[in-house]
Amino acid sequence: MNKILMSSPEKTSIINDGKYRFSEDTTLTLEVEDFSKDIFLSVTSHKKVVFNLFSKNSTLNFHIQILKGAEFVFNYFSINGSNTITTNLLEDESKFYLNYSVLNDDNSNNEITVYHDASKTEAYLKNHGFSSGGAKLVFDVSSYIPKEASSCISRQDNQILENSQSFSQINPNLYIENYDVEASHSAYIGEFKEDELFYLMSRGLKIDEAKLLLLQAFLMGSLHIDDERREKYQGEIKKYFIREV
Repeated sequence: MNKILMSSPEKTSIINDGKYRFSEDTTLTLEVEDFSKDIFLSVTSHKKVVFNLFSKNSTLNFHIQILKGAEFVFNYFSINGSNTITTNLLEDESKFYLNYSVLNDDNSNNEITVYHDASKTEAYLKNHGFSSGGAKLVFDVSSYIPKEASSCISRQDNQILENSQSFSQINPNLYIENYDVEASHSAYIGEFKEDELFYLMSRGLKIDEAKLLLLQAFLMGSLHIDDERREKYQGEIKKYFIREV
């Protein structure tokens, strides 16, 4: 059964039609559960869209087009889902910011791809995940800059925290044909960092309290959302974390 929270024409169109064209500056928040959909989004020239999405047990395939001078900020928190996000920066000076957080105790395969189809385009991809209970979590992340596109910026920050029983994989890829660009990627898979735990424990926290605080910051720190939803999803993180201790 699909569970959807929606109260605006944008949400209705995205869910019913699987597509929406943003022609005004917009901030949109959507929550879905047990949902599967191909979704096509476009942002018209010189507009800014902030899209906050929360999904649970869902499979969503996003196809995003961003036009000249437009900016799309995608804050996405996914619980036990496998998703694809394909973005085309179609015209000069278009920008894409992805803050993607995954909380997983199942099998989750995620594919994120950005095409710099024009010059002076920028993409900043932050993919953070937590895998528990022997689950599998995969990030496949690719950025493409052809020789026709110059003065582009493409950044990837890919990190997964896991327990010792989980299987995680990060495949970061940069396909660069023009050297007048700034491009980088990073990949980290591991447990909590000892120096961060030590600092919090030196402030009086127990080790499990310190780990939970770090995990909540790791998954939620980059999501620019209201306090009510932040508290709600910090609670979801706590539920998953408690199973581990």
